[in-house]
Amino acid sequence: MDLDFKTNKYELFDDWHQNKTKQEFTQKFQQQAQVEKTQLPQLLSREDLKIRWQMNSRQSVHQVASKPDFPQPVFAFNQRLIEKGALLEKLLDDHGDAAQTEKELQQLLSAENRYQELKQFTSKIKYQDQSTMFQHFVQEIKSR
Repeated sequence: MDLDFKTNKYELFDDWHQNKTKQEFTQKFQQQAQVEKTQLPQLLSREDLKIRWQMNSRQSVHQVASKPDFPQPVFAFNQRLIEKGALLEKLLDDHGDAAQTEKELQQLLSAENRYQELKQFTSKIKYQDQSTMFQHFVQEIKSR
């Protein structure tokens, strides 16, 4: 099934009942999300780094992360900084290719942007019970 929003406008946006078109679109989005999920680089928190590097304190991780040549965080959630695992591994290895690292970082950011766009779009599509397509998607993922 092609994700043609114009042709399926009534079934998706005007019909408040759950219908075959909405189910097919939801299934297609879930399949796309699963494919993209397997392609995302690993993200690590500072706590993950502390465990991986076998350090005794957050301060030790902070000292390493404060160095000027240490990669900047990719995302910040609730004041917790998240770094891209592959980038950090390359930093430790000292054999990382800067161009390849930048390419991987851009791919991660692009994937995050696509995910946020999809999340925003599916959060606006509501079923008769006022639940959103995104809520159904999250519920399906959690049930696996």
